[in-house]
Amino acid sequence: YLKPFDGFEKVLRQLGAFGTPVLAYAPGISETQKSELASPTLRITAEPVNLARAAEACDAAVLCGGHGSTCEVLLAGKPILQIPVFLEQRMVAERLVRLGAGLAVPPSPKAGVSDVLQRLHDEPRFTEAARSFAAKYVGQSQEERLAEMLQDIEVLL
Repeated sequence: YLKPFDGFEKVLRQLGAFGTPVLAYAPGISETQKSELASPTLRITAEPVNLARAAEACDAAVLCGGHGSTCEVLLAGKPILQIPVFLEQRMVAERLVRLGAGLAVPPSPKAGVSDVLQRLHDEPRFTEAARSFAAKYVGQSQEERLAEMLQDIEVLL
């Protein structure tokens, strides 16, 4: 789940060259960019994918760092590489790194993801931390948490 940023195309090229199948949801990507960047191992779509299903099927995720997508992937027990663009995404990314369930790189044209993805793949501690998070919150969903928060807000009002 990546939205365009200065180093966006470079990151997609590196994902395509990583050697494993990659499904990239990139809203706002042009058809020209899709055809130029796609590779035998990189499928790019501008249409949303079912993140819960994708998280269950993947080995790791690359995200800009939105809270919702980060939680969805962590609840599936998968490590994450965050490329935060906005302040709130950087805050989520910092928390993810402290949790030990992923890594973060800046969204710059110089940013490289190949080495960082290789670390996520080679070092089991990231997957272990993500699985630990998932085990802690097993059976819980974002919808349930949202409903509880709304209920608490109504009581306070």
